[in-house]
Amino acid sequence: MLAFIFHTSKPISYITPFEAILTRIAKAYNLAYAKEFIETNLPYQYAFILKSPDTKDYSPTKQKSPRSLDSTSQCADSKPKDFGERVLEFANELSRALPLSMYVVFDHIEPEYMSKSSLRFYHNVRKCTKPLPMVSDTLALIQSFEKRDSSFTRLCKQFLSHIYAKDSSQSLKPITPSALFSCLDSLARSLSTQPIIVATTRGCYELSTKPLESSVLMFWEMGALQSFMRIDSAQLSCLASVEKPSMKLCPKNIFSDELLVSGVEIECLLAFDPMLMLLGSCARTCGVEYVFIRKSKKSPHLTYTSLYAAPKLERVIYGRDGIYLHDRKSKRDLLGIIDMHYPRQDIAQEQTKSLEPNTLKPKTQREQNASLMLVCYLSLSHNSAIWIYDGMSYKQALPVCFASSEAFMLETLAREYKGADRLLANYQAHFGTLNALESSLDSTPRISKNLTDIFAIIARVLGFCKSSASDDYAKESLLNYAKLCLRDKGPRIDYKLKKTAQGGLELDYPRILRSCMSFALAGVEREMIAFGVLDSLAEFIGNFVRDMAQNYALGQVFVCGDMLSHKIFFDKILLYLPRDIALILPQDGYIDTL
Repeated sequence: MLAFIFHTSKPISYITPFEAILTRIAKAYNLAYAKEFIETNLPYQYAFILKSPDTKDYSPTKQKSPRSLDSTSQCADSKPKDFGERVLEFANELSRALPLSMYVVFDHIEPEYMSKSSLRFYHNVRKCTKPLPMVSDTLALIQSFEKRDSSFTRLCKQFLSHIYAKDSSQSLKPITPSALFSCLDSLARSLSTQPIIVATTRGCYELSTKPLESSVLMFWEMGALQSFMRIDSAQLSCLASVEKPSMKLCPKNIFSDELLVSGVEIECLLAFDPMLMLLGSCARTCGVEYVFIRKSKKSPHLTYTSLYAAPKLERVIYGRDGIYLHDRKSKRDLLGIIDMHYPRQDIAQEQTKSLEPNTLKPKTQREQNASLMLVCYLSLSHNSAIWIYDGMSYKQALPVCFASSEAFMLETLAREYKGADRLLANYQAHFGTLNALESSLDSTPRISKNLTDIFAIIARVLGFCKSSASDDYAKESLLNYAKLCLRDKGPRIDYKLKKTAQGGLELDYPRILRSCMSFALAGVEREMIAFGVLDSLAEFIGNFVRDMAQNYALGQVFVCGDMLSHKIFFDKILLYLPRDIALILPQDGYIDTL
């Protein structure tokens, strides 16, 4: 038996639409199929297993190549093809037909698949109540529309039904597929001058060429997205997947004023259903490459029923090596989020093993530590946590506590750090900003337990924002400067540990500030320094995790917090974390707590 192996992060029910396409192609090539879903640890494994039916079942007159909805019938070969040839054709057709997915990813082919259970083979097409369109069919629809050919009406009926559009009296009237040409062309021309309302498969949206409050940016096709935004090929593939998620992106500098409402990035997505793709085809001929969209309760200019499923909109952060996170927050508290990810299955297995006679030998401390989880929680709005967790309780691996005041930190630098008085004098002479900060010294500064509050101090001292800016605004300014950096490596900021008076360890926060001020005096650009602050923090976390793994044999680390929602930090965390420790990342949107 031969199997096509897929990996998925979703339950078996999510496989059904993909399975319908797989079975359709298998039937066309006269291949019997079985399926197996292996639910152990994420990612789950889905196997689509093929074998040739009995020879007597195979007739060359019955063999047909899978057809796109607009293709013509093809003559069958004059002689039967063997199993290997048909599997090769199946694989080729699969590469053309199966839509790209975030959740269902082809992994490899196993030529001699060994089943984990007894298999039942089928030779019929699997039905699906909410199917997915094959890529070839979607392309045929769009190409037919753009050519204005006679096959469009037939193709359209495979995708859309019950189409209604506003007429001159502003009433919704049913229209035929053949009338879509003029309807969409008229809407596209209107869009050039005023917003339009479209009732899509994801709800009713207002579309405008001008920025709207609380809007996201939708591009009609990938070429425009690449032209306007800073995006890599992996992010582009994610946005183009059948799930059509959204993602925060920075526009290229030349388009910033045109595309940004505020900040340095905007949420972006691609047209997510066939009707929007057709509308986009008309809009591009009018010079409209993108629209700002937001939910609307107004009466639509166009509404329709799609015959294909449209996954709900989800915003993702796409990092290195194809790893992505859902950019959502949970109502659970931190301990609730940690419990969601602690591998309790391992505890049950250990308890079972402990009852076996050959496991009576007591475990060493390192063996016990292997089941513990190191937690690194870095949130912009909540107290940080670097803990060792055993499934029931935690203890601090690294306390986070410091005086969150730039004035107090500058005074500490001048008093306790060798050479810092000269640095401060030079900095004052060059930038002239320290006197005002030092004059605001509070005798009892606020004690912070949030590591990212150091970002706010750095931003105010280095002039990334006004000295009176709030912590939230100051942090955002540093993050924004980092996102504007066009390089992939920043200066090494000194995140070092030091001993406390009680003999413990803590981060040397004044040293972090001193390092940033030194680079500013050396003329390093703000964007580079800000990037270095995030890059070096991720490197510090990676080194800390490595030390804990080596010294205490901890077997797994869970990283969470909305700092992961910033691609720079997420990419760097994935880069610096050691490969010999199991990395657990937030699942299903449990990235942080509200």
